[in-house]
Amino acid sequence: MAIKINKDFKDVERDPYNAEDFMVGDILDASFQYTAKIPHFYKVVRRTPSMIFTIRLNQKTVSDDGYGQNGTCVPVEDSDPENGKIYKGRISRNRVKLNGCLAKLWNGEPVDFYTD
Repeated sequence: MAIKINKDFKDVERDPYNAEDFMVGDILDASFQYTAKIPHFYKVVRRTPSMIFTIRLNQKTVSDDGYGQNGTCVPVEDSDPENGKIYKGRISRNRVKLNGCLAKLWNGEPVDFYTD
């Protein structure tokens, strides 16, 4: 089952990159991108004024090129592939990095991935 859009994302103007706007329960997209784009989704489980604590979510492919190399994906509700492993990100200049990738609010739309 695909996860629902971040609560209040459509109702309230929120800067998707401003970590000050991240709330517990929000889904974040922190995609690795260089010659490939590999999306990773995280759910905020706790936050302090200077830190964001998240768990990583599984993802489901919505569409692909038939080979699984290019397409779109969404996070899967209530999935935690690493059994509660917490990923921490320090808020710096209103931004946060998770696993070395800039995190942003997921807008509820499928996210592109590619490996070429």
